[in-house]
Amino acid sequence: MAKEDNEFTQEFKSYVKSSINSPFPSPIEWLESKRKIDNIHGSNNSERPLWRVRENLYDLSSFHNHPGGSTLLEMTKNTDITELFESCHYNITKAETVLSKYLVAECKKEMPRNSSLFTFHRDGFYSVLRKRVCDKLLTLKTPGYFQSAAVVHDLLMILFVGSWLLILHPSINSPSVLLMLEGFCGITLAFLAVSAHTYYHIGDNWRMYTFDLSLNSSYEWRISHVFSHHIFPNSVMDYEVTAFEPHLFFLPYSFKNNFFQPIKTLFAITIIFPLVGFFSTIKRSLLIAMGYIKFRWEFMLFLYFIVASYMLRAFCFEGVDDLWNSAIAVGKRYFVVQCVASFGFIHIGLNAAHHLPSIWHSGDKQSIKEFSDKDGTIDWGVFQMFAVGYRPNVDNNWIISSVSFGQHILHHLFPTVDPALLPHLYPLLLEVCSEFKIRQLVQQDATTSPTKQRSFTVFESFIGLLKQSLRYQRH
Repeated sequence: MAKEDNEFTQEFKSYVKSSINSPFPSPIEWLESKRKIDNIHGSNNSERPLWRVRENLYDLSSFHNHPGGSTLLEMTKNTDITELFESCHYNITKAETVLSKYLVAECKKEMPRNSSLFTFHRDGFYSVLRKRVCDKLLTLKTPGYFQSAAVVHDLLMILFVGSWLLILHPSINSPSVLLMLEGFCGITLAFLAVSAHTYYHIGDNWRMYTFDLSLNSSYEWRISHVFSHHIFPNSVMDYEVTAFEPHLFFLPYSFKNNFFQPIKTLFAITIIFPLVGFFSTIKRSLLIAMGYIKFRWEFMLFLYFIVASYMLRAFCFEGVDDLWNSAIAVGKRYFVVQCVASFGFIHIGLNAAHHLPSIWHSGDKQSIKEFSDKDGTIDWGVFQMFAVGYRPNVDNNWIISSVSFGQHILHHLFPTVDPALLPHLYPLLLEVCSEFKIRQLVQQDATTSPTKQRSFTVFESFIGLLKQSLRYQRH
């Protein structure tokens, strides 16, 4: 396993995974490791905060009106943010003009970028598509706010009403009614977590904190999802791929060719998935106690909700004489809700058309090689499309897409665009793909072979997930 890890890692110049030192690797540790390996100060021991974009170093510490907020800048301090800069600023000319005000120095020749596999040539696929998307967004008549925000608001209201009926109201004691309410609240919380994830792409805002109600951390997921998964999908630098190891393997390791792998996969899907939120909370608490990461107020947002529910039930409905029974009732129901939410959220995420045998994963070389340049580099946008499939039955409705990681190709290419606007961009994607002769990456015809399939139903995505977790052959 170690040998194959090293081989995969070599494709991306020995990136993050090998430098994590804590006993329970977390996204925060991943980011610290990236900061060390990017080493943008070089041999200089300067403590000046710097951000690297391409071959230049910038000091953004005085950029107080950054549209994404101060937290994003603080999190990415002393790292290479080239891919983030390119993929989050659609009016790239304006962004480069602003960025130039903070230029400090050029990088030395002995400081090559660790992720230099990717290119953003101005006449390349992604840059051409981005320019047309930027022009298109200016022509769309929008209400001035994210239309998908209504989905977050509605789900939050539904969750609060359902929780009041489930946790606070003592007159609901029927086991069947309780079970239905627990399942309903759990699914609602899972949908809320999915829809809220859009907002930690955008910047600092209150909606992203609704994600923390699911026992997961918006701060950590901003690292694992925005900084890692969205930039390097299906690679060893994708924390959301390697975080499930050794229980679930998505990369094509040869050691997966054994009798026990299907059993491990079944165990992960049925037993581990419902408990992921609890495992994350316990791990986070241990790392805080051991001093590996710092405490943040939103880490305990779920606990505030539990305590408020308990206090209301105990003092407003059952009285102070029955505090212990109130605590047990709240705890039991909240546990089931979180198990359902965790199970639903993880399944929705893993079935977003990433993990299927016909989709590229780190270790697969042949399929991506034909679209690479002679020096082995590849356009970042083309790379994204290799790592994402298309689900027409989900992507055709933006509301469904908002709660199911829909329009996933476009979401990866343009993560800060309102999900409600993504369907308007799909014709542009097809147009530019045709110009660059890569339309087969987003559309298929009746002659497309199963090994090159790019379009999937939800059921095919789930079956493909199981097959990919067992796949050990490299394409």
